[in-house]
Amino acid sequence: MGCPLRSLPSNFQPENLVILLLSYSNIEQLWKENILLYKLKVLNLKGSENLMKTPNFATTPNLEILVLEGCTRLANVHPSVGVLKRLKVAQILKAFQRLMAKWNEPCESPKQHRWVQKFKNS
Repeated sequence: MGCPLRSLPSNFQPENLVILLLSYSNIEQLWKENILLYKLKVLNLKGSENLMKTPNFATTPNLEILVLEGCTRLANVHPSVGVLKRLKVAQILKAFQRLMAKWNEPCESPKQHRWVQKFKNS
């Protein structure tokens, strides 16, 4: 079993965090406000079945690996995931495909549209 917390503590100060491993945790939401995580490269939430939404990824521009596989309650992937230039591995396909089935509105930007198309065609 992973982290028993539903959210990270308000006094959590991850400014120098490079890897955040919360596999199979009880996390529902990582953080409510935007936290600057310029050094974060890996975010692994695999199997965190209670996760309902992702944070704004605009504050994590160096994120390279994002794992949301098995996040069965995930209902909201923040659109900023589409502008992550360094993202190399995104294991979110099943959750993302489920969400895309609900999306009937156009993407906010051409870059986000290309990212969505990439996963639709996978």
